[in-house]
Formats: sequence, C-alpha cells, structure tokens
Amino acid sequence: MTKKYWHTWTLFKQTNWKYKWSYKFDFCQQCKTCNFKHKGRWLCTSCWDKERSKKANRKVVRFKAMWKHYYKTRILMYLEKKSHKPFWPKTHKTIEEKRLQKQEWYKNNSERISILRKAERRLKNWLPCLKLIINNKEVYLPFEDIDKPKNNLQEYDKWKEKVRQLELVRNFYM
Repeated sequence: MTKKYWHTWTLFKQTNWKYKWSYKFDFCQQCKTCNFKHKGRWLCTSCWDKERSKKANRKVVRFKAMWKHYYKTRILMYLEKKSHKPFWPKTHKTIEEKRLQKQEWYKNNSERISILRKAERRLKNWLPCLKLIINNKEVYLPFEDIDKPKNNLQEYDKWKEKVRQLELVRNFYM
C-alpha cells in the first residue's frame, strides 16, 4: 500500500507492514478523516483541541499559564540586563532637563572634543597626526609622535601632557 498522508511515516506499523493512522484505527473516530495527525484517544489534533476547549476550567488554566509565561519572561529580561535597572519605562525628561544634560556632557568632554577637532584641522591642512585604532575606530590625535624624551625636562613636560590627552581620548572612546 502506498502512503497517502505526510504523517504516516511516524505512525504505527502492523504485522503485515501496513501503515496505519493510529494503533487501532485508520481515521479519527470523531470527524472520520485522517487529515490531521493522531493525538490521543483515537482523535486527531483538531478534534482533540476542540474537545479540550470545551472543558470548564480551560479558560482559567490558560489565563494562569499566560501570566506565568509573562512573569517568567519579564524576570529573565530583567536579569539579562547588565545594569539591574527596572524594566518598566523611564519617566520622560522635559526639554529643559535634556538641555541641562547636554550642557553637562559638553562640559565634561570639552577637552576631549577640542583635541579631536584640533586633529581634524591638522588633517585638513595635510599636517602629520598620530593614528590610533580604538574599538575598531580610527582616531587621529594632533601629535606627530609620542616618543618619551631622554634628558630634556621641557620636552618631558610636553610629553606628559600628550600622554594625558591620549588617555583622555582613549577613555572617551571606551
């Protein structure tokens, strides 16, 4: 006998090697078809689900399962975050608060920004700059090199300032 349905490969074999829809029957005992897979009690998945939805406590069970899933995913989302901040939405900032936050950010990073702008101006004028790669970004600094001087104290102070600026920019990008 040739197989008619896609799901018959996984079903029971009788002693004469004939594929059957379930162990005892060739079709669903409620709808009398074999369009769906066998689920249990000689019913297909469609009839099984219809019968299951008619039970009195089904709505309550589904409601509890939905909330259980919801809380479980929320807790997992909360724990996966690096910083343990609450997962509910943040309060919206006013325009004035955003403006003050921007001003504070520029105030804290003004020196770093000025160093980077100085390097941009040097690049435009084809002057040499120090090229660094920080976090896969090319960063240019307004120095030709950062070699440590040997004996000259004035050059040593300049070198110290360059290293400080280099660390400022590196921390800015990291």
